Amino acid sequence: MPLVNKDGGHVTFFGATGIFDNRDNQNYTTRGSWVRLNVAYAPSFLSSQALWKIEAQSKHFFPLSRKSTIGVNANFSSLQGNTLPFYLLPEMGNDLLMRGYYTGRYRDQNYLAFQAEYRYFLDPKIPVNIWFVHMQPKFALAAFGGTGSVFRNGDFGGNGFKPNYGVGARWFYDENAKLTIRIDYGWGEKRPGEKRQSGLYLSLAEAF
Repeated sequence: MPLVNKDGGHVTFFGATGIFDNRDNQNYTTRGSWVRLNVAYAPSFLSSQALWKIEAQSKHFFPLSRKSTIGVNANFSSLQGNTLPFYLLPEMGNDLLMRGYYTGRYRDQNYLAFQAEYRYFLDPKIPVNIWFVHMQPKFALAAFGGTGSVFRNGDFGGNGFKPNYGVGARWFYDENAKLTIRIDYGWGEKRPGEKRQSGLYLSLAEAF
């Protein structure tokens, strides 16, 4: 794909966004759904070229027991126009979706990805004293897997999907608000002659 606007450019998007959200908690969800659709247009008189951008995301959570939850997540993004700036193309891989691939490892006109995550809440009865402050830390474990693909219009195929999977742990530093510090390790594909792609992620809040 040619590097359109490789030396820079300008773009101004106007759009509309719709969101549905009935999750029980936005920070650490155990049940409910979240769906977001965004459509935006960049007119040529305010941008280097006219563009359309479409983004659709959904998250659904199903409790399996008092301590365990399954979450599923789907994402689609698309950039449409006669010429497509390279640095605006949807890109696959980051600490939220397709963990195991660095951001921008693959990019193209369209991006479609799915992931599922199993979360298990731990409730240890072991108090900890830190600087004379009595604490009883709470943790959770996670295992995740998914698949994703980038592709041009009319070039969608199942053989383009790449895998990812991994494990992680969470520490609830604010139990009332269910705010977490998250550490994940994810693996991606193994290309011939290369090491298997992977990544370590340390961040605030859940991946989705």
